[in-house]
Amino acid sequence: MKNRIFILFISIFALLNCGKKQNNIVHFNSVTKECEFVIHNSDLTKNIFAIKLVFQGEINNDAVIIIGDGINYKKTYKIDKGQVDYIIDTDWYSPKCFIEYYPENITNGNLCVIYHFFEML
Repeated sequence: MKNRIFILFISIFALLNCGKKQNNIVHFNSVTKECEFVIHNSDLTKNIFAIKLVFQGEINNDAVIIIGDGINYKKTYKIDKGQVDYIIDTDWYSPKCFIEYYPENITNGNLCVIYHFFEML
């Protein structure tokens, strides 16, 4: 009976921890200028299965974000002017994510990206 309880406990623990998140934040130095940067998982040897990017802040005109894996995948997203709370939640299989930012005549504001890489255990 004790073995069954122990096995049940281990099974529940494994199910609840099927993905581990690494939380990080990057603040844009200037929302008025184009920039490119790379974010990465804290452990580059881990197998990644998803990424979540949350862009937050405020900009006075539209901007374009391009994310890519640095090899062959790129996807473009448009962020509308005003209060920004833009979420990209997608499958991802690289421990790195290349982010390109292109403002469209933005003269002021602030922006950051909060990112989470989801690791397989």
